[in-house]
Amino acid sequence: TADFNIHKGQAITENAKVLADPVDISGKGTIDLADRVLNLKLSIKIKALGNLAIPFKVTGPWTNPDYGISP
Repeated sequence: TADFNIHKGQAITENAKVLADPVDISGKGTIDLADRVLNLKLSIKIKALGNLAIPFKVTGPWTNPDYGISP
């Protein structure tokens, strides 16, 4: 689930969530609809490891985004 506010071609969320086994994902960020660019910061919680949270990012163009562990 996620709520988005769209302003000047930017879809902005502060409450994206995916609840599933074995991980839960929450996050926030923007999606530039005109330029098709992602800028999302996520937290991936691994239930099997006591809800260990891993910061994760997805950035760049829709066609070839960069993703990985966030500092």
